[in-house]
Amino acid sequence: MIGRMVIHGGIPTICQPHSWSFHATTGRMRGMVLRWERLAARWADVLLCVSETERQEGADAGVLTSRVRVIHNGVDVTGWPYQDRTGRAKARTSLGLDQSVPLAVTVGRLCEQKGQDLVVRAWPSVSSRVPGASLALVGDGPARAELEVATADQAGIQLVGESDQIATWLAAADVVVLPSRWEGLALALLEAAATGRSIVATDVGGVREVLGAGAAGAVVSGSGETVVSHLAAAIAVRLADRDLADEEGVAARRRIEDGFTLGAALDATARLTLGLVPVPSGTAATSRSAPRPRRASAR
Repeated sequence: MIGRMVIHGGIPTICQPHSWSFHATTGRMRGMVLRWERLAARWADVLLCVSETERQEGADAGVLTSRVRVIHNGVDVTGWPYQDRTGRAKARTSLGLDQSVPLAVTVGRLCEQKGQDLVVRAWPSVSSRVPGASLALVGDGPARAELEVATADQAGIQLVGESDQIATWLAAADVVVLPSRWEGLALALLEAAATGRSIVATDVGGVREVLGAGAAGAVVSGSGETVVSHLAAAIAVRLADRDLADEEGVAARRRIEDGFTLGAALDATARLTLGLVPVPSGTAATSRSAPRPRRASAR
């Protein structure tokens, strides 16, 4: 936010919230951050949101809306290829996992925002409905110690820690769970969908925009024990029915190909950026191939 004010008037500026900062605050601090966001919005030429939900959250919070544009995050579909059952089997072999165990995977920093504690609280109910099911929490972060305590007496939960095999873990999963408390549009969601995995996610950020009407997975709402209960039910249904999970995974991949590719996001961002750059006198707007003579910045 301070950066936007420092460069005000110097160069055209695009600001990307990537989930509004006020989501991470409470009480008096939340009010202060909200005021900063509203003030700093005046010094950005464009506020670039990554989902319609993020745009609406900003509007509801009183952040300037006349300069807001939405360009969804995208994923490289060649770098995240669709994985069928053969791909799942290869991934499990690579990770040393049992081929027959129903497996749910979460990927993300272990922290309050990502909500891994919610799926851990849901797991006893999942285990009772799908005996032998397993949950892998991939990632590390400040909530690790708390999660270690919470999972100490629960069978079937593995804290994987930080990993450079994210694609392999997603491929190994029957279901990918994204229990975040707030998001803009999580890349993990797009990567899981591109991999062709059924997704169970909380109703935050652009989740509904990616998953559509439900053919690609389940979007669960609520708070407290309500969302925990809904997570448990949605996860259990898909772990118990691999055919359903696979059908949803195919639909998820199709959703990515139709509207959330990296190429589409880059093209839209390039058009937006070039539109902020003044055209030198005597130069046709259609002939420029690079933003000259001034440089646009993005956060």
